[in-house]
Amino acid sequence: MVNRMTDSLLQVANQSRDDAVARERLLLQQHQLLQRENTEPEEFLVKQMVEREQYLAQQMFEREARVAAENLEKEKHAASLAFDKEKLLLQQNERAAAEALEKEKLLIQQQKEVAAETLAREDLLIRQQEKAAALAFEREKVMATQALEREKVMATQAAERERMMATQALEEKKAMAAQA
Repeated sequence: MVNRMTDSLLQVANQSRDDAVARERLLLQQHQLLQRENTEPEEFLVKQMVEREQYLAQQMFEREARVAAENLEKEKHAASLAFDKEKLLLQQNERAAAEALEKEKLLIQQQKEVAAETLAREDLLIRQQEKAAALAFEREKVMATQALEREKVMATQAAERERMMATQALEEKKAMAAQA
């Protein structure tokens, strides 16, 4: 954009210069024609007129060149400001993108940590449940063993009572048989 503006201004300046040169040539040609046709006093007047026209053309050319240079400088400045503004906006966008990426990384890290903590809690809960189940199984096993032992003791005691009763009944029969 700046190059196009610069080219445009250079074209305007070149055109202005070319116009001034063409005017000078035209004036010179007119002057030469007048010199041929007129006498010397007229030549002096024509020469003064040509010099005046040349002076005015030179001033006009300098003014146009100055205006073109000022316009070029203004456009360069405006382009520079626009470029700086774009650069600043780009830097702000890059900074915002970097911050968003950093926040996203932090969020992902936090999610990983939460997931790891949840997994650890679930693992601990499962181990506790497994341990509680194993303890419950052991208790039931002990209770079943104790119940079996009690049944054995009770069966042994019942068998012992029956044997004692049978022995007592036998001794009573013997005693009755011995008495009879």
